[in-house]
Amino acid sequence: MGRDLGTAALTGGKGFGKTLSNYGFYIVFVVVVVIFGCATPTFLTAFNIQQLLLSSCVSFIICTGLTFIILTGSLDMSVGSNAFVSAATAVILMKAGVPIPAALIVCILVGAGIGAVNGLMVSKLKMNSMLTTLGMMIGLRGVALLISKGRQVFFDSSIKEAGMFQVFGFLPVIVLIGIVMLIVGQVVLSKTRFGRNVIAIGCSQQAAEKMGIKVGKTMMTLFVFSGICSAIGGIAAMINVGAVQPYMGVGLEFTTVTAIVLGGTSLFGGKGSLIPGTILGILMLVIIENGLGLLGASPFIYPFVRGLIIFIAMFADSIKNR
Repeated sequence: MGRDLGTAALTGGKGFGKTLSNYGFYIVFVVVVVIFGCATPTFLTAFNIQQLLLSSCVSFIICTGLTFIILTGSLDMSVGSNAFVSAATAVILMKAGVPIPAALIVCILVGAGIGAVNGLMVSKLKMNSMLTTLGMMIGLRGVALLISKGRQVFFDSSIKEAGMFQVFGFLPVIVLIGIVMLIVGQVVLSKTRFGRNVIAIGCSQQAAEKMGIKVGKTMMTLFVFSGICSAIGGIAAMINVGAVQPYMGVGLEFTTVTAIVLGGTSLFGGKGSLIPGTILGILMLVIIENGLGLLGASPFIYPFVRGLIIFIAMFADSIKNR
């Protein structure tokens, strides 16, 4: 009988641990929302929710592409600088008299081109994805500062008005674009052969190749897609702010990776989702900063909180994979 009780306790402990591992983040998310909702009366107002979504929209867009990269066990650390240089290129072209639609198309092509270079180095030259894209991140920021002359560059206000137009009287266009991209990305990931190939590569590239999956071609496609998402994210960022600023995209690489891992996508690849995973990871980070701001917390505590969240996310990811 004692043995049976011990076995039951052990099984129950394992069951609890598995439940906590699978649903712990969602429980914490709800608790955080409830705490801030009770602590400050303005947190759950329609205006503040709209501001939360606006603060999240750039990450919604960029994380759509980056989640696929991380699912393969790779990284793209150039997303923030890619967004900066792509947006800066678009604004400089507009200032030179290029029509707005053409400038935005060039912006997206620049992002795709940067993604293609990353993909070539990672998939064909077999270079380490983190170090390769880290070098690209540094180089691209220098290029963006050079073409923008390190100054804040404003653009036609009609672009901001179009991006901020509220659909259904509440949801800004740039937020809607981000949500739609996440939904489409999740459908591709969970319902298509391409999505299954991405997961297979993340589990084992060697096994994926033996299964007949074209790993190199898939990785190239993913990096190009990540570059396109970065460029669109750059457009959303400049619309949100009203200008291209010298510090655009700084630290965005770490914030987006943290949000994705926080949402349950493994840095080792092969496991994760855009919805609900990535979207809730993004919202968690934004909600914490927003809630602290509403409570009047010192802005100097934000980097500490952000760093603590990064540590917890990495620690939890390593435990789950262990």
